[in-house]
Amino acid sequence: MNYGAAKFPAGEGQAAYQLLNGELKDQFLGFISGESVGYVWDRAPAELKISSSQTRRELLEAHRQFYTNAIARKWRETFETETGAMWDKLIPAQSTSSTSFAHALTDWGRKANRDGNGSSYADDLNADCFYARRGATNRL
Repeated sequence: MNYGAAKFPAGEGQAAYQLLNGELKDQFLGFISGESVGYVWDRAPAELKISSSQTRRELLEAHRQFYTNAIARKWRETFETETGAMWDKLIPAQSTSSTSFAHALTDWGRKANRDGNGSSYADDLNADCFYARRGATNRL
């Protein structure tokens, strides 16, 4: 899901989508999204509608709308069919600049994170910060 998208020959995108949601659905865990949410940030300047007057709730909703639309479009272009954002198939492995979305992603429908148990990289980061503050820097 990072740094680009699969390019299927014409007509094969739909077959791949059907395979992932049919025969392989019990084996296919999802798409790993490292670094950022869905790697669609290049579309944000034109599509993300935010302002300094918005409340935190409004900002989060604007981000949800942006990511949902941009990721759904990415999958539609990849699989040549309407798929939606497939939040339940997103496996985030966020960089520190994206961990602020860890809880929002759960609200938006993601089922698991990089370790499969629903925790986030932020949990690991916070634990590392805790240990560093306590002098256990060799853990880092």
